[in-house]
Amino acid sequence: MCAGVLPSVPAGGPDGAYALRTSAARRSEAAGRRRVKPELAKNRGLAASSASFEFSDQGGEGGDWQLRLLDSQGKALRTLRGKGRPPKGLRWDGLDESGQPALLEAGSSYEMRVTDGSGKSGQWKEDLATARDLDGFAGQEALLSRLGDQDTCFKDGTQPGCLRCQVHFPFAEDTVGERGRAEMLEIRRLVTGARLAEMRVEGHADSLGESGQNVRISQARADAVLDFMLDKLDVQANLATALGMGDKHPVDGKHDEKARARNRRVEILLKF
Repeated sequence: MCAGVLPSVPAGGPDGAYALRTSAARRSEAAGRRRVKPELAKNRGLAASSASFEFSDQGGEGGDWQLRLLDSQGKALRTLRGKGRPPKGLRWDGLDESGQPALLEAGSSYEMRVTDGSGKSGQWKEDLATARDLDGFAGQEALLSRLGDQDTCFKDGTQPGCLRCQVHFPFAEDTVGERGRAEMLEIRRLVTGARLAEMRVEGHADSLGESGQNVRISQARADAVLDFMLDKLDVQANLATALGMGDKHPVDGKHDEKARARNRRVEILLKF
């Protein structure tokens, strides 16, 4: 689902110049691979923390633009406006007109109007939150309550409300062994279908071998786990990133095989 495409907004501005792109994107970066879904980032299924809108064309000079965020009854939660061309990337901070977090219900929508210098205007309206969006994000507490007596996934001690999972790998391999398969089965039980604001996947290597090779194998491990989470478990994340960290962040500073086995891992940080 994360690699899918959201409904596109038809061109509706002056001369058909303004089209809102909401398709999922996937791109490679020097620091790792990132999948971006320009959707809402929500907390507990109700409060919107942000929404991003990207315009495929800047259109003509002059005129003005207005973006209204509407609740399920059509009442304006927030209005953003400006003169001239609308910015190519437009971000709503999730606050209403009074500066409080806006609470979204199924049926919330946004309405965009663009007018060019000659007075010609175009307008369109689309859903901002659906029942499926809210049901998915509301599952945070249920997921945390399923942790039970296992040590593959646990509450993150530095970021309240976040979950951290670990998958371990054999020496010099980017495919899991018996231990890693058991850990991935546990992740499948806990995380399948989760709806997240962000998922950060970090691959790690032990201290044996050349530094560049350790970065490459840690990246391959992170990529493999990211694909598993997105493609096999139907996890949806507004931002999902895979990064190869090499051998720079060991969890065990000893130099025996037991310590090296602990360090050959992928860590998954899940932010709701």
